[in-house]
Amino acid sequence: ALGVEVILGAFLAGAVVSLSSRRHESPLREKLDAIGYGFFIPIFFIMVGARFDLSALLSSPTALALVPVLIAAAYLVKLLPALLFRTLFSWRETLAAGALLSSRLSLIIAASAIALQLDLIKTSTNSAIVLVAIVTCTLSPILFSRLMPTQESVERKGVIILGTDQLARLLATRLQRDGEQVTFVSRDSAQLRRLKQDGFQVVVGNPAQPEVLEEAGAQKARAFIAVPTSLDIMLEVCRLARDRFTIPSIVARSDDPDYIKRLQDMEVRVIQPSNATALALEGAVQFPASFDLLMDQRDDVDLLDTVVRNPMLANKSLRRIRLPGNALVLGVRRQGEVIVPHGDTVVQTGDILMLVGSPEALREAQSLVEGYGRRNGKA
Repeated sequence: ALGVEVILGAFLAGAVVSLSSRRHESPLREKLDAIGYGFFIPIFFIMVGARFDLSALLSSPTALALVPVLIAAAYLVKLLPALLFRTLFSWRETLAAGALLSSRLSLIIAASAIALQLDLIKTSTNSAIVLVAIVTCTLSPILFSRLMPTQESVERKGVIILGTDQLARLLATRLQRDGEQVTFVSRDSAQLRRLKQDGFQVVVGNPAQPEVLEEAGAQKARAFIAVPTSLDIMLEVCRLARDRFTIPSIVARSDDPDYIKRLQDMEVRVIQPSNATALALEGAVQFPASFDLLMDQRDDVDLLDTVVRNPMLANKSLRRIRLPGNALVLGVRRQGEVIVPHGDTVVQTGDILMLVGSPEALREAQSLVEGYGRRNGKA
């Protein structure tokens, strides 16, 4: 009766394919995606553009008057429901979401094409609807970009250490020797006074409180290390560092199996003292040269892991990337797998590059790889 047998049949066929391949992605579904998105859908939009009759639109005052009305309606019916976002986001984010949701393309164009074929609307009205789709799809992303400007990634630097024992002090000394800015956080004011006299930055207070970590610079810190005696406090602070301040590298020391599991579930790197000692002894025996490189601070050579965030380096081979000084790529970690690099290895955004070189060259290379040097005009 409605003349939608083909459309309904196609929908039901797609539903069957979806239900049958939900657990395992089937080759049929991949082929349907490729054919649909790569062939039929582009042809549909090409034909819509080819049939767009601008002269019919310009010759019809009614259709021309309909264009601003449809544009206003397209934004109102999305902006008003988008006000619900205000319960979770700011007004600026709410309006930006409403503007982005107002883009109209496939649905109204398809409906208009069907209506035109059924002689329910005129060619001028169809052209007005297509023009509305063009305007909203062009204007909405611009409005979103204006309301929500792209935020440049903040250069993260500095290490926060939770704990004041001898191990924490030794670790801080080595990090400071490498040029890292180290900040201690603890309730022990007496220990922190001694650390401050040694040249370290200190923050006195309850580390489980966000304002204390914020005072320590957690919003810009590149790493957080927990070596405390209280496991409960360590767990809470690690969760805060991950969820509230999104510190990219969080490391904790623990030998308790229950706490190790809970920390690992939060994607915290856990160092077990007994295993660490065994690994260090094994490394001294099996890889003496590499072990000396890591342990001997007198050599002007260091190691560094850095994440590729600079879009100028994405999809480039290593031979086309000029790293500063004597910095060299030892390995590339991609989605948990280590790639042995060569000149034709293509770098992708999100790759972790394992670098070796002098401390100064490594710092410049990190700025380049992570995109900070690009903003400062160094790349």
